[in-house]
Amino acid sequence: MRWEIEPSGCCERKGMVQVRFSFYLEPGDVRYGEHHVNLPVVPEGGYPGKKDEHGIAKSEAAYKAWRGGLPTKWQTNPFHNHFVYVDPEMSDEEIAAIGDELLPVFYAEWLMGQTPGRRTKRPVFPASVSDERRERCRRRKGEIVAKAVRHGRD
Repeated sequence: MRWEIEPSGCCERKGMVQVRFSFYLEPGDVRYGEHHVNLPVVPEGGYPGKKDEHGIAKSEAAYKAWRGGLPTKWQTNPFHNHFVYVDPEMSDEEIAAIGDELLPVFYAEWLMGQTPGRRTKRPVFPASVSDERRERCRRRKGEIVAKAVRHGRD
């Protein structure tokens, strides 16, 4: 198993740095095959056939034939995504420790058929937030995203 920080889910939120952790299975992990999927590689521009005013293919049969002829690639999707909110002064090591702590807990919950993370503590946001704190959060978010942190077991 491993976790990664997903940049698309990171931002300043209510005076805290929102960090999105994505949790992945690796070959050999139980139920790995559920999240390791073979997807078509859709070319830029998408389906070249006739489409209606909403962009939907007019011929379902023609669309299915086109899609069936596309090359494919394997992709591992996260088994769970989770947002945490951290102080802008929190170190990389402290943020990594959060991911390391949550990974085995969420995996166990997921294996038991539970929604991972439902029992985690709700974030406590500052009562008032200065522009200076928001800016510190935005800078810290940029630092976190630039490092594209990835951790897991070896």
